[in-house]
Amino acid sequence: MAPHAACLGVVAATIAVVARITRTAIVEESESEHVLIAVARGLPKRIVLWRHTVRNSLLPVTTAVGMQIAGLIAGAFVVEYAFTLDGIGALLVNSVQRKDCAVVQAIALIMVVAFGVVNLVVDLLYAVIDPRVRLKKGQ
Repeated sequence: MAPHAACLGVVAATIAVVARITRTAIVEESESEHVLIAVARGLPKRIVLWRHTVRNSLLPVTTAVGMQIAGLIAGAFVVEYAFTLDGIGALLVNSVQRKDCAVVQAIALIMVVAFGVVNLVVDLLYAVIDPRVRLKKGQ
């Protein structure tokens, strides 16, 4: 199997997971009380869908996308080594085999920083998506 085909498989699986979580979040949110009240008030379905349903269901989707991105970063190391591509994954495996602790620690630090950055971006997006998540002054 070519490396591109393997990447497409991973991408398809990632899209499937995010799509399923998106669908579940939208279905749950569309059954909530404030959405039913907005429909009963006579608001157009388009406005109810985008302002009340989609916007409030983005938090679990954002979490899922962040986790998938972090998983893809970690999976890139495995794909590089499995398909004998030169990169940080092959460097990690070769360094472990040679017992080069400094390089292994540096690559582990890079992975931890990458995960931290992804989680930070997800947390910052929470405050943009849902104003209720923002911290109050003095906290």
